[in-house]
Amino acid sequence: CPAVGCLCPPIQSPGDGAAELLAHVEAFLEEHERHLLDLSHADVAVIAGSLADHLRGQAREPRALAELLWQWRLAGGEGTLDQLAEAIAALTPVALEQAFGALRYNRQDRLVLTSTPAR
Repeated sequence: CPAVGCLCPPIQSPGDGAAELLAHVEAFLEEHERHLLDLSHADVAVIAGSLADHLRGQAREPRALAELLWQWRLAGGEGTLDQLAEAIAALTPVALEQAFGALRYNRQDRLVLTSTPAR
């Protein structure tokens, strides 16, 4: 990932080029923005708590744990799995809104790689 703490979702398509893939990402983010930003503090706490519990459960599965930690390191994460789970469990609607805003509106931070020439 080009920046520490960024989100680097790998997206690929056998037929669409970079512009089409970016359009799909934009459509997805636009479609889910209102729902995500309308979540109450209680909703976020339930979802974040469930995700934190799921991550803690992955510590019992070596392959899942290795993949999780590898992806976390690639994104610039530091610390232990417990620290990651605690940070997720403490997520607030404000922090979620800030992270979503950075993902949705910081287009200059996006990195697009393609193996086919632009059309």
